[in-house]
Amino acid sequence: MHVTTRNGDGNHGPGPGEYKTAGVTRSNRRTWWAARALRGGLGLFTAIAAVLAAQPAASANPPPVLNWTYQHPATNPPDRAGASMAYDRATGTVVLFGGEDRYSFGDTWTWDGSTWTKQHPATSPSARELASMAYDAATRTVVLFGGGRFSQRLGGTWTWDGSTWTKQHPATSPPARNDASMAYHAGTGTAVLFGGVESDGTGVYNDTWTWGP
Repeated sequence: MHVTTRNGDGNHGPGPGEYKTAGVTRSNRRTWWAARALRGGLGLFTAIAAVLAAQPAASANPPPVLNWTYQHPATNPPDRAGASMAYDRATGTVVLFGGEDRYSFGDTWTWDGSTWTKQHPATSPSARELASMAYDAATRTVVLFGGGRFSQRLGGTWTWDGSTWTKQHPATSPPARNDASMAYHAGTGTAVLFGGVESDGTGVYNDTWTWGP
């Protein structure tokens, strides 16, 4: 039988000079320290496993690889450039208006995720290209401003409610222009318009306008 005594600090554990009986070898000490190291390693492994398990599930699911996919809709708008387009959240469709190809278009089309459908609204903006368009979540309508037709820059504000266009008559309005940028700002509940080609076509604007209450 092997007997050990407490070392100076009261801990049990073989160390140099701690063994007080015969039969305790260096091999015994190595075995004891190996077992102690194993227990410590298992504790560290458990701690690491707990940390990894606490990581957000998203880390195990990387984001999908995004790519462009060529679509083959049954119906398409005619060839054109400079059309205006915005997502209409109220109807779940994408709205396309106008554009040009040798002449300006004044037609409205909607995309439902698989094909285009030509709309026949009771009223509509005049034919134009490069108009600014954005969805206004506050009014649940698509807002269109300005645009151009040949060398003419247009003003005017129109809204699309999913079935027809309505011309708006605000007390103040940006000067006529085409090719301005417009997007909806959810924080203020307004559509924001910036820049565009000046009405006389000789320069560009750097002004900012908001549409809303």
